[in-house]
Amino acid sequence: MAKKTDAAAEPREQKPALRQRLEKQERQSAALNEAVLSLVSELSLQPLLEKIVQSACRLTSARYGALAVLGPEGRIQEFITHGVTPEQRQAIGALPQGKGLLGLIIQEKRTLRVADIAAHPNAAGFPPRHPHMRSFLGAPIVSHEETFGDLYLAEKEGAPEFDEEDERLVESLAAVAAAAIGNARHLQATEQKTLEVEALNRIGRALVSSLDAPEVLDTIVRAAATLLEADKAHLFIVDRERRSLHLGALYRYSPQTRALGEVLIGQTVIGRVVETGESLVVQDTSRELRPLLGIVRSEGIRSFIHIPIRVAGEIYGVFGVDYLRPNAVPQGARPVLEALADQAAIAIRNAQLFGEIAQERNALSAVFQSVSAGVFTVGKEMAIELANDRIASFLGLSPSALRGHPSTEAIPLQDGLGRPLPPERTPMHRAIQTGEVVPPIEVFLPMKGDRRLPVDVSAAPIRDRDRRVVGAVVVVQDVSHRHAVEELRQSITSLVSHELRTPLGHIKGFATSLLQQDVTWDAATQREFLEGIVQETDRMARLVSDLLDLSRIESGQHIAQNVTAVEPRDLLESGARASEPFLRDHSVALRVPPGLPPVLVDANQVLHVTSNLLENAAKYSPPGTQITLAAQRRERDVLFSVTDQGPGIPEDKREAVFERFVRLPMPDGRPRPPGTGLGLTLCKAVVEAHGGRIWIEQGPAGGARILFTLPRAPASHRQNRRVPRPRGGP
Repeated sequence: MAKKTDAAAEPREQKPALRQRLEKQERQSAALNEAVLSLVSELSLQPLLEKIVQSACRLTSARYGALAVLGPEGRIQEFITHGVTPEQRQAIGALPQGKGLLGLIIQEKRTLRVADIAAHPNAAGFPPRHPHMRSFLGAPIVSHEETFGDLYLAEKEGAPEFDEEDERLVESLAAVAAAAIGNARHLQATEQKTLEVEALNRIGRALVSSLDAPEVLDTIVRAAATLLEADKAHLFIVDRERRSLHLGALYRYSPQTRALGEVLIGQTVIGRVVETGESLVVQDTSRELRPLLGIVRSEGIRSFIHIPIRVAGEIYGVFGVDYLRPNAVPQGARPVLEALADQAAIAIRNAQLFGEIAQERNALSAVFQSVSAGVFTVGKEMAIELANDRIASFLGLSPSALRGHPSTEAIPLQDGLGRPLPPERTPMHRAIQTGEVVPPIEVFLPMKGDRRLPVDVSAAPIRDRDRRVVGAVVVVQDVSHRHAVEELRQSITSLVSHELRTPLGHIKGFATSLLQQDVTWDAATQREFLEGIVQETDRMARLVSDLLDLSRIESGQHIAQNVTAVEPRDLLESGARASEPFLRDHSVALRVPPGLPPVLVDANQVLHVTSNLLENAAKYSPPGTQITLAAQRRERDVLFSVTDQGPGIPEDKREAVFERFVRLPMPDGRPRPPGTGLGLTLCKAVVEAHGGRIWIEQGPAGGARILFTLPRAPASHRQNRRVPRPRGGP
């Protein structure tokens, strides 16, 4: 009976333990179900990883938990912890390197449960300031045969070590976590693709809408940083001539780096991409064998990826993203950057092409605007498309005012009789119709004030890439100088024929009278005839001299050649002596204060000025009146004047009388004195050649006062002074 009683009692004693075990399993199942629901409901990867660690610790009563996310080559690139304070994390320092028990799970990809970490043969110890841990449970998280990471638990609370039930729970949780991670990663990849497409679309719109390369490149580096969750992003453009990289765009870089502008290729890690032509990925800059130089070090970058930007196989720049933490470069970074780099290459090439086109356009525009001729282009319908400033100035308009107008209306050409040139006879029409260059024809261009400008007009066809004529370029050359030369030639011919005929007639008359055999002339009459011959000869010599001087002026020869220091009084006295034959009926007053500084002049040329002005005053002044010669000191020059008591010169004519061949009529209707109309023209040319100025005012008695200035001689020239000789003198 005792045995039966004992046998019956044993099941009763086991029932509470079994019930407890079942209740524990129910609690664990409920906790596992709750954890599974929590995991599968989380679609964001980073919060999901944190929930996995928290759920594992809660299921197994672990004090500490961690999830190591593996990167390329099986290295730990992220370490998510639970139970470790931020201060403890900071004190521990760098991420684990995957050695010891952690590395064993990474290598063998199986669950590992250890009662005492220190007793395990693979234990590598803990770094300084690491929390004490004894019991350990680790399991891999495998998704689609790819190990995403490893789940580590330590220090089971309420028990010396983790048991088989904990191992089963962690493996179950890891399986669910793998599926949840797969879903989250798939969703993340989908969202990433969406963001990439949006970014590429945004960049594409920027490429189409803007030729401002910095703006487009800035959009690209911002997109790269956003898509790859980078702390910084950069794009540098290669300058091969300078062997440097200059700033294309930077995102979240320091002002010091932005201020650099450019860096030498050999002085920065970015330059390695240019030198090798290959992408460069560094997951931990602290492990670099070669010290990192320049920007990487100064910006505190711990991991990065740099890729080359290629255009037609040639490296045009370097593009990349940077992280302030190690092992942060994601696996899919390279294809994302390569897609963006293609867009950057387009932006850089577009900018270069635009710059080249702009440079060529500016060069053509400079040529277009700098030519002395008027130039404009027309389309096939003869409307003006482009016009330079010169053609617009002919018409007193702006180039923009000509564009779009029919050329026959905006630029109405006329023939020699003032009739409009028919459109079919215009060079531009002929060039468009025949497709050949039309040589210049001389026509006239009406201008403001009823003036007509003589011009040569030529045209050449403009062709498109298929050699079809689409317009014409027209050149309008001002030939008024050619007309002026012809008018000058005719004027000189008329002047010479008229002015030489009179003195030659007088000379012949005097000489013929003296040679008459049947007449005896007394000495006084003979002397009068001979003086007349001399006077008319001087008149002819003066005409020839004026014409030679005019020829020198028209040809651009320098007039003031032999300059030296000359006393102002000597200049005026020599001019008076040279003009004595013309001053017989006038008195000359010389008003020159003592101590005037000498002037720096070509004495013979200025003597021509003073004698010309004296003779001019004598011609137009009544006999018996006085002509006054004066000089006075000024700050930088000496002012000379010749004043007569004649009729004067009207104010509106005082500029015109300096033009060649201009001679004013006498106010009282008397015949004009003989002359060429070149005297004041030559005086103006000589004075201005010396750096002076000549002008006309009204004299005190109502006559004309002609004033001119000459520069004072510097002290270095005053030692060698010269006295001018009158023309024709010894």
